Amino acid sequence: MVVASPDYLSRFGVPRHPRDLLKANCVRFSGGTGLGWTFYEGGKQFSVPVTGNLEFNHVAPAADACLAGLGFGMFISYQVAHHIEKNHLQIVLESFEPPRGPFM
Repeated sequence: MVVASPDYLSRFGVPRHPRDLLKANCVRFSGGTGLGWTFYEGGKQFSVPVTGNLEFNHVAPAADACLAGLGFGMFISYQVAHHIEKNHLQIVLESFEPPRGPFM
């Protein structure tokens, strides 16, 4: 899921489509495939190449950067669930999320 802090969203707006992330600061993970973030629309998968000035190799500091209002982040739901429950992060682009599956 893609999330951002309420502060970031109030300053830069809520994206309506994943392509809106092309103009946004995105908190990324190092060692990624370079293909961008994956979304679904009309049952078809597509990627958006995101950019940003922050890159991490661990979830906690990436989430902290989003909490600090520094950009959008893409996480697995359980990684940021407690921040969402406390309204410190908000989910955006939920209708474009990949189909949910079980984690083992």
